[in-house]
Amino acid sequence: MTKANPRTPPASPEAEESLIACAMLDGTETLPMCVEAGIMVESFYDPVCRLMYEHLTRLQNDRQPTDAVMLAESLRKAGQLDSVGGYVRISKIEDRAPTCAHRAYYIAEVRSNHLRRQLIEEATRAIEKAYNCQDDTAVLMDEVQSRILGLSASSVTQNAVAASSVMDEVGKLVDEYLKGEPTGAVPSGFVDLDRLTFGFQRGEMTILGARPSCGKTALALNFAENISLAPDGGNVFIVSLEMNQAQLGFRMLTSRARVRSDRIKRAQLGKAGDEIDRLKQSFRDLRASRVWIDDCSFQTVNTIRAKARTLHKRLEAQGGLKIILIDYLQLITASNPKEPREQQVSLISKSLKGLAKELNVPVIVLSQLSRANVKENRTPRLSDLRESGSLEQDADVVLLLYPQHAKEDEDGSTMQVATEEMNLDVAKQRNGPCDTVKLTFNREITRFDNSLGSKF
Repeated sequence: MTKANPRTPPASPEAEESLIACAMLDGTETLPMCVEAGIMVESFYDPVCRLMYEHLTRLQNDRQPTDAVMLAESLRKAGQLDSVGGYVRISKIEDRAPTCAHRAYYIAEVRSNHLRRQLIEEATRAIEKAYNCQDDTAVLMDEVQSRILGLSASSVTQNAVAASSVMDEVGKLVDEYLKGEPTGAVPSGFVDLDRLTFGFQRGEMTILGARPSCGKTALALNFAENISLAPDGGNVFIVSLEMNQAQLGFRMLTSRARVRSDRIKRAQLGKAGDEIDRLKQSFRDLRASRVWIDDCSFQTVNTIRAKARTLHKRLEAQGGLKIILIDYLQLITASNPKEPREQQVSLISKSLKGLAKELNVPVIVLSQLSRANVKENRTPRLSDLRESGSLEQDADVVLLLYPQHAKEDEDGSTMQVATEEMNLDVAKQRNGPCDTVKLTFNREITRFDNSLGSKF
């Protein structure tokens, strides 16, 4: 309570204590249900329940029992037993719920009160900003709407669907395939790749791996351009942790116009001519495209997911997002920097796969490859994905990009060749064949094209 707002924030101490009691009684079922409903430590208003829930989830993650004895021992080792009122308070809370019959109600009550407190907090912040707003009111309203829409982002509840409904969807999909009609996939714009993968599939995560300077960002931007400007294209969300918005926009412009960026920087273009005309037309095309770029360099996987959800909701009237591109995985900030890097990358990978399924859109994640293939003088393979084996396990499709004749400088970057044939190896495809397609890469304009030596 405060002088400005003397009312007590929404909370149910009884529901919070009863939920903790259910977790002590049957943590194996209760705690996963909490996670599925988006219950976090912050969801509890009572600081005692917060602390207990934190230790219970820690015990669950460590595959330890979550009963009252283990909870008390965990708190004692952390020097926090007295903070919750000792054994007496734990025993009192344990008696709150003799059975877990009503745990779903307790979960719903705790979550509902937490959302209401968050809504009050966001509304109060919005009121303060409205009084002191120095920016455009439209910007303020957009920010407030985005933050309020993001309040429900923690909910990951999914309902089971009967097999009959699933098979109905499968039947429609088979009919579309047999008729040669689009299947809802997103074409990449590269003929050989689309013939092999049938486009980027909704709900799937694709990993695009390559060594530095092999053109993975250029290829991703070509994907974005092709998808957003296609006749049946849609909104493309680019999360760039390496380059800023202006740099990406400049690369997209020069690539589409097929004009060397250095000629623009050195003012070597004439006032009239074919290059100027192409730049003007490409500028108009890209202004009309539906590409959205987020260039915040410090992002956790949770912030990326929240931003994607918010933008998807915001663009709902336009069909939402068509595809999400993330450049690149190794730059995503870990939620818990103390964890081993392999565990960090594993969590990031699983979270991005979950985002693809949640929004039912393709998610393409760029990733660095190790130097093992160069040292061993061989082509890249799945095991070369850096820092975690979870990447190859979680991905539905893995694309490995490399030159036909790979050579690297001493700094580990691929040697620069103006135009060269590149291999795009479909090293994994969960629902299709694996093969290698050829692309032509023009480094001077950072643009990939379909290879003249198509094998399909």
